[in-house]
Amino acid sequence: MISISTLWAVVIAAIGLVMTVMNIIDKSITFKERAKKPNEKQDERLAILENDMIYVKGQLKIHDGYFTSDKEQISEIKEQMRKSNRIIIQSLQSIIGHAIDGNDIEQLRESKHEIEEYLLNK
Repeated sequence: MISISTLWAVVIAAIGLVMTVMNIIDKSITFKERAKKPNEKQDERLAILENDMIYVKGQLKIHDGYFTSDKEQISEIKEQMRKSNRIIIQSLQSIIGHAIDGNDIEQLRESKHEIEEYLLNK
């Protein structure tokens, strides 16, 4: 028969074995959770960055629209300035021609008519 001290030693050894196994399981679960934590933090950070990138792309499209509109307006203004400059130069030529020889009244009338047309159509 088994003595009480031997039985007691076996029970304590069994309890020690169960505690060791439970400790190993606990440590492995803790290790697994800690190993996942950096990924969770990275996933959160990446999600924030992706949302920021979506916002920035939306803003970029809006500003591209503004630049396109500004470019069109600048082109229109340049064209108007070319027409204005052409009419001013023609008018100056007529005035200089009239001042030199006193003639070219017809050219002065044409220049006046062009200026009036430009101002009315502007």
